[in-house]
Amino acid sequence: MLSTVTRIVCSRSKLTRNQVRHDSGLIQARHNTQRWNDNVKLELQHLAAATPAGTSLVAIQRHVAVTLATWDAVWGEYLHPKWAEQRMRLHGAQEKVLERYFKKLEEEAASVSQQEWGTRKQLVVFFGNASIGTR
Repeated sequence: MLSTVTRIVCSRSKLTRNQVRHDSGLIQARHNTQRWNDNVKLELQHLAAATPAGTSLVAIQRHVAVTLATWDAVWGEYLHPKWAEQRMRLHGAQEKVLERYFKKLEEEAASVSQQEWGTRKQLVVFFGNASIGTR
């Protein structure tokens, strides 16, 4: 059964997937990726068309030939530091978004508990796949 504090705080604060995507810069990163992929668009189309699906030796040979022909252009683009920098920015930004949200949640819970019981109780939030000493 949820406590009064939990119900009040949960009804006030919600963090949606779209908020995380927007606030962390994921949407902008997707636009950057599309723009950066324009540099190797033709090569990516050739790779997509030469799929090695199935067990046909001819299809596999064609896929290998196209991969080798487009290798330098594709990896020349994808090894550019901007890709790694974008991944690191996104990782850090997503952590910051979650941190800000949980900080706000903690402050709201303390405020509500102060009003309800006259003491500021600490909110503890667990998320993810971790277990808490139980199996």
